[in-house]
This record gives sequence, structure tokens and C-alpha cells, in this order.
Amino acid sequence: MDISNFYGYPQYRNCTINWLSMDNKTLYDKNYKDKKTRLLLEKYNWDKIHIEYQFNNYGFRCKNFQDIDNIVFLGCSHTVGLGIPISYSWTTLVSQELNLANYNLGISGGSLDTCFRLAYYWLEKLNPKIVILLETDIDRIEYKAKNNWTDLHDYNWNRYGPWSMEKKDITSKHYKILLRNVENFEIQREKNILGIQELSKKINSKLVILKNKFWNDLDVPQDLARDLAHPGILLNSAKAKEILKLI
Repeated sequence: MDISNFYGYPQYRNCTINWLSMDNKTLYDKNYKDKKTRLLLEKYNWDKIHIEYQFNNYGFRCKNFQDIDNIVFLGCSHTVGLGIPISYSWTTLVSQELNLANYNLGISGGSLDTCFRLAYYWLEKLNPKIVILLETDIDRIEYKAKNNWTDLHDYNWNRYGPWSMEKKDITSKHYKILLRNVENFEIQREKNILGIQELSKKINSKLVILKNKFWNDLDVPQDLARDLAHPGILLNSAKAKEILKLI
């Protein structure tokens, strides 16, 4: 299979950018113009803190891969560290404490399908000491459209294949059925989790799985990232300490 199927953000390979995904200039400007949200931006110093998203030669928000002791992180925007400087992200804090290179394979908006796809290719090559999977929302799946991998966000079992595509409206019907049935997502989750477990076991890597609800904890400092939607600096720090206890 083409290696480009296993890039992170192929359009940003070896690039440094200031905005990414939901953490975009349009949203920031909109929030800054609104009195209520502007106060939040100022409260968390996002009117002063500069953020850079620096990507390696495979399009991941981390340094170029080397044959050294490392830890691999799988997940979505919470793993990418969306809306905060990478130095404050929980992945950086955990990897530094463990003295392991941080190989962050997170993809904003990613699904467990995304996590498995990247784990399938990269785990054996990177041979990490530890793999940490931060589960994504269960109601996401991934499919390949043209040259890009796309995630679907949003209940009798049906079978579809290439033979069904010529039938009238079959594509629309297919995805309506897929997205309306939670059982599809539950089964898909189990397959992906089992797959990542086996891949980690194969290379004798310790696997830590964090539930998606891991962030919903009112007992730790609650702050927000620059997009005012994702976890902020204080929350990332608090969660890093919790994760280290699990390891």
C-alpha cells in the first residue's frame, strides 16, 4: 500500500503554520470581536501567546522519526494539542517525564479507524516502548475519498460492496443506515481496539488506553485552548500527571 496513506497531514509535511483545523484565524477573530468570548481569550492569554504547528517529514506534529527510544500517541485533536503550544501539551509533558521521544500520531477530527490505520503502519517501524491511545468519539468512522482519508461524524445489518454501487441512490442509503445505527460504531470500536492491542503486543510495547471521557473531570483545573473548545494549558498539565500514574 502507498506510504502516503499513512501520512499525518500530508499538505503540511516539513511545514510550520500558525493555525490548524478548528483553531483557525476566522474563529479567533470572531471570538475576539464578541465581548464575552474576548474576555475568555484574554483570561487565558491567547491574545498574547503565539502558537506554531510544526510538522515532520510525514506530516505529524512532532520531530522527524529516529531509531531511538520513543513513545507513540494515537488520537484526535486532543492528542494533536490543538489550540496550545506543543510544549504545553500532555503528550510532550508525558514523553519528557519518561525521557522518551514524542512521536505524536494524532490527527484532528480523527476516528479510531484513523488510529488503527496509523498504528498498523507505524508501530512496527517505530517500535515504541509505550503506546498511548486516547480514544476518539465513538460516532466517527473513516473512509478514503480520492487521495484523502475522511472521517464521518454524526440503526438490521446490511451488506454493501462494489456490486451495489450501480443501484439508484444506494450510496446515500448506505451512509444513512451506517450513521443512524450506534451498533455500527460499537462494533467498529471493538475491531479497532483489538487491532491496536495486537499490534502493540506483537512488538512488546506497553499499551495504555484512555477513554474519551478522560477529559470530563471537574476535579482538575478547567481552562480552554485558543479555539475555546479544546483543553487548555492547565488541563493538559493536570491530565499529564494522571496519565503518568497509569503508566
